[in-house]
Amino acid sequence: MVMKENEKLIFLRLIKENKDTLFGRFLAKLTREGKGATWKTIIEKCRKYGIELIPVGKDWNYVRDHV
Repeated sequence: MVMKENEKLIFLRLIKENKDTLFGRFLAKLTREGKGATWKTIIEKCRKYGIELIPVGKDWNYVRDHV
């Protein structure tokens, strides 16, 4: 998947807004499920902008690990 520059900026802005949740240490309030939910929210927001991050047959883990 190749993203256009403006799509990359949107994606990166969403990651930056959520960096403490996405990349923070696991704590009582910061769980694996919470991090996954945040990734899913970012993916859904990107879809609203017409940015498809997940290839067919993959899930949100693909975005976290490869995009």
